[in-house]
Amino acid sequence: MGPVGFPEMTVIFVVALVLFGPKKLPELGRMLGKAIGQLRRVQRELKATVDRELQTLEREAGHETKAAVDPLEASPYGERERLQVRTQ
Repeated sequence: MGPVGFPEMTVIFVVALVLFGPKKLPELGRMLGKAIGQLRRVQRELKATVDRELQTLEREAGHETKAAVDPLEASPYGERERLQVRTQ
């Protein structure tokens, strides 16, 4: 289905004018505009949330990879330093 051209828009406008009348048409246009704006806002928020969660997962995956290579180095508690102090 291709883009809606001028002739199609004219037909849609005339049908809407006949169905709803000239007094209701501006109100319907405002409602439609608000609904589209709200949908776009929700879409942006959802995308931002998904991106943020993906970044968090990538960071956690990177930390787990580092822990798999050297568990003492990746430890947030500084286990390597504690072990070195104990052995000296």
